[in-house]
Amino acid sequence: MTLYAHLRTPRETCYAIERVAETKFGKLTPRPWDIYEPDTTSWWLVPSSDWPAYKYGKFHFDWGEDERDSIFLGLYIEKGLDPSVSSVYSCPKGLRHIMHNDWTWFRLIRDLENGQIPQKVKSFASDLPTPLELIVDGGYVQDPCDFDPYAPQLQWHQYLFEWDTISSRFVLKSQQSPAEVFGALSQLRTLDDLPSILRAFTSNAWLWVDFFMGIRFQILDADLSKEATPVWGASDFWANFLCHLSPWLI
Repeated sequence: MTLYAHLRTPRETCYAIERVAETKFGKLTPRPWDIYEPDTTSWWLVPSSDWPAYKYGKFHFDWGEDERDSIFLGLYIEKGLDPSVSSVYSCPKGLRHIMHNDWTWFRLIRDLENGQIPQKVKSFASDLPTPLELIVDGGYVQDPCDFDPYAPQLQWHQYLFEWDTISSRFVLKSQQSPAEVFGALSQLRTLDDLPSILRAFTSNAWLWVDFFMGIRFQILDADLSKEATPVWGASDFWANFLCHLSPWLI
């Protein structure tokens, strides 16, 4: 089933969600990827005014894969570089990419292992009118002093999965630039498979990883407004989806 919304851009979606979420969650900071093109770039909601905000879980808002007629929104968590490489590139910019115990990445793995995330996903995923998606992408960082994880990467790899609510399994839908370092993702079937895969990524000192869990909606065209269903607003996205992922915005 296709989910629709009257929201037109990632920016508009971000601010609409902010207004709903802050009344129930607390202060969130909207951040664009490209400050010079705010109406066409992707956006984040960050639970802090810190920037960069690599260590935090964030809500992410981005365009669809090909055309700008759909928007992806959901939870975004990053794996940074291991402290063992901090002495090699000790420049201030490089040190911002080094993970410490307060990075949400470690909570993500822990709560996958202890069942909190699997239980949460299974409680809401079957009620969504569109498939829940899992995206994992990333690549090697050669020089943290020159690295920008939000800039286009030449050697970046991406795997897209959809959650099948009937079988409670992931289905691989696409992969871009498959790489041996991400080979374990080809074996991903259930939520129980994720912790060991993410732990293996964690042990790779130079590997940067992005973890997304989200859904997509189609931007509602005026010609479809009378027949399109379901149509969600910001309150629906929050109550039916994003609020369930809000515990990992820290």
